[in-house]
Amino acid sequence: MNDKWKYPQYKVPSNLLDVTDEMLMEWDKETCDCEEHNKKIKSDLITLKNKIITEAIFIWGEKSNVVRYLQKQSIHTPSFSYFDSNKDRVLKARDEERKRILNVDTNNKLIELQGKAIKYLIDKGKVINIDFTIDNVLSIANTIAYDEAIAAKQKELTETQSYIDFNGSDNCENCAGWDGTSRRCQCGNRRVGWDSHDNADFFLEPYIYGEAW
Repeated sequence: MNDKWKYPQYKVPSNLLDVTDEMLMEWDKETCDCEEHNKKIKSDLITLKNKIITEAIFIWGEKSNVVRYLQKQSIHTPSFSYFDSNKDRVLKARDEERKRILNVDTNNKLIELQGKAIKYLIDKGKVINIDFTIDNVLSIANTIAYDEAIAAKQKELTETQSYIDFNGSDNCENCAGWDGTSRRCQCGNRRVGWDSHDNADFFLEPYIYGEAW
């Protein structure tokens, strides 16, 4: 009988991000091989133990202290660093790294957008740290773009005496739409106002629409 316990020999690097998928596959296989090997050893030892107990019964009798002692003894397989726990550590490290990179990318995009908003406001004659700050530059830029978009659309509708469709017009009958200025639609059934999508980069491509409430 081969009575030598087998342990996984792989080494986990200090930087878990250095662990590749190929390494994980090798670790998994090595761990499984060790477990199967040790199960066979344990099975053989249990068989041997039972044989010894049988012989002890023959020598000292079934009720003897020797037999009782032998029956209480357990055979434990060796413990080692299991693959699943190491794999969890590696996957957690990878997830944290992805989040870190995402945060860096998000922050870089925010800085880039703030730069565009600063230029947008300066082109309109606004002065940094007087009319706006870095903290509120996007809010100020979007508010100005929103107000200008409404003014431009109202001017267009007034000059052309036109109406536009609005969200909620399905509750109206024979309604021409909304003129962009009045508080109600043409048929008077719905109250309507301007609305927009709440995007941080709204000022780059302003889009407004009529919304009934």
